[in-house]
Amino acid sequence: MHTLYDFINHTNGIEYLLAICLLAGYVLFWHLMKPRPFDEMVEAGREDFRKFQEIGLRGVLRSTGRVMAAPFIVMAYVIAVPFGFMAALGTAAINGTARLMGSSWSFGWRPAESYLTGEPGAKGQSKDKDTGAGAEDDKQEGES
Repeated sequence: MHTLYDFINHTNGIEYLLAICLLAGYVLFWHLMKPRPFDEMVEAGREDFRKFQEIGLRGVLRSTGRVMAAPFIVMAYVIAVPFGFMAALGTAAINGTARLMGSSWSFGWRPAESYLTGEPGAKGQSKDKDTGAGAEDDKQEGES
């Protein structure tokens, strides 16, 4: 240790080791203060062992493979996010330019305008009120 950088790194390393030892010591002390120490940990280990026996070697290997694949899935997501951002940014720029030119390149339909019940006039009166089969009968009854 001849430089300030070496001294700070050495001090940080000792601090991290001390913090880990204190956390482990606290957990150990907490379990020792219970009437039956480590029963929960032993029971959890037994449950894990029973689960491994239940799902077999193939299930254990499949679970292990999924855990090992997780960093690569996250890496693919992290790589894909900037491309999605650039696509959204490009779409916004194109739509903004088109709007300035007086047209829109987006869809004319919006989900807020959809008829989720299946019929346009389910709540009130329909738009095609007089085109139904009973519309002529209603008109004749109104005249008499």
